[in-house]
Amino acid sequence: MARVAAMDGITGTVVTPHGDAVEAAGGKDELDRRLNALRAELVRAGVKLQLMAGAEHKLRPELVESLTDGRAPRLNGSRYVLVELDFVNYAPYTEEVVFQLRLRGFTPVLAHPERQEVLQRDPMRVRGLAEQGVVLQLTAGSLEGAFGEGARRAAETMLKEGLAHLLASDAHGATGSRPPVMSHGATLARKLVGDKGVELLVHENPAAILEDRGVVSLERRPSRSFWAIRRRR
Repeated sequence: MARVAAMDGITGTVVTPHGDAVEAAGGKDELDRRLNALRAELVRAGVKLQLMAGAEHKLRPELVESLTDGRAPRLNGSRYVLVELDFVNYAPYTEEVVFQLRLRGFTPVLAHPERQEVLQRDPMRVRGLAEQGVVLQLTAGSLEGAFGEGARRAAETMLKEGLAHLLASDAHGATGSRPPVMSHGATLARKLVGDKGVELLVHENPAAILEDRGVVSLERRPSRSFWAIRRRR
């Protein structure tokens, strides 16, 4: 995966195993140990890819405590924490958990919102999450249709509506539907948000998160969107 990412022009990546798996394997110390071993192996193999620690957590009430007491890994140790929702059901406690995280100084980064079925049908929830301070991260493969027409259409609309902050690989293997590549997805995004927008999605905002700075929102395109049409019906 590291070789594939480097060949695609990626210079740094945050490793984000599932939070439950990190805890079961020994917590943040074990994650750091394995990450250091992988870094050393990449140096020996001549693969130029910077690796940083993180994890992807289920957005559940218990996450608040595990972040507060320092057990749950954040993205490169910053205020930002990568979270995901159930792909089908939208838990009634979602906004409250976001509120509690924000109250404690954490900023949720919501992975692949375009693939969540309720958010696909109810765009006002997406805008509401953004207004709560949630950072929205699209998967590059969604723009390529790797996860179906609904995800592709939702991702495009989020870009047009200025609701996306990040574009990520969400890589799960060297091949298949989620490889560690970004170039094609970035090309497709460029058609919707231009060079400046893509720079924000794949360089400026990711750097801001890794350096624990604030992210910047995309400019909303002045056009009739799919979601806007749906809201008027």
